[in-house]
Amino acid sequence: MNFRPIFEEKAAKRTIIQVNSVPVTARVGQTLALALLENGPDHFNVNPISGKRHLPA
Repeated sequence: MNFRPIFEEKAAKRTIIQVNSVPVTARVGQTLALALLENGPDHFNVNPISGKRHLPA
């Protein structure tokens, strides 16, 4: 799944954050969930019973 902003921001300041020892590029002030979604993971956890992948709610 690919997530991207609906409106492109002009010159948004960017920073690098570490998530599980993996560098992730994020815009300053952006939520962690959105930064992760924009950087490629297709899910955050898996339901232990059904095996269904979950994104943040």
